[in-house]
Amino acid sequence: MFADGLALGVNAVADTSMGNTDPCVVSDALADHVVSVVLDGRAESLTLPEGSLGGLDACTLVGPELLAAVPGLGADVEPMEFVAGHSCWWEHHDTRATLDLEFEIGPLPVGDSGGALHGRYTATTQYADFGEFSLCEVGGEHVPFEMAIVESVTILVRLPAGQGKAACTAASTIADRLWQALPPL
Repeated sequence: MFADGLALGVNAVADTSMGNTDPCVVSDALADHVVSVVLDGRAESLTLPEGSLGGLDACTLVGPELLAAVPGLGADVEPMEFVAGHSCWWEHHDTRATLDLEFEIGPLPVGDSGGALHGRYTATTQYADFGEFSLCEVGGEHVPFEMAIVESVTILVRLPAGQGKAACTAASTIADRLWQALPPL
């Protein structure tokens, strides 16, 4: 966590095809490097473009009506907020239905299908069931940054296995309503 309230997270996933099964080795090395760069004064603050989501809190954008769009979640589930308000997670403890809303900076969202929704490029991906869960992701562009990267919004809905289509219906419904509430492009 930085003095301005922003935070940087470092995540790694094991790539077993390369023989590496311990993602901590990679994430620890990267985190050490980031700390070194920051402490040496070589890090620069990110200047957010006009209309950025950077000043918004993801948890405040989702009200009871959007929570109710996720089967089994319920409108009264309390959010779990993550660093700097750029990610928020709702999970029903009994049904394990979840909604995750994230603001990100990176390449244009990609997926199984894509097109315009309320003037924003939007991509949808229905993932194959994994274990006891189905997952759908809807990502939408927001404002461009430099070097061909964009600020984007990602909606992830997780439901019990066999409900991938329902997860995508819920994620798409939320995107349809949420895109209209975001600052204009």
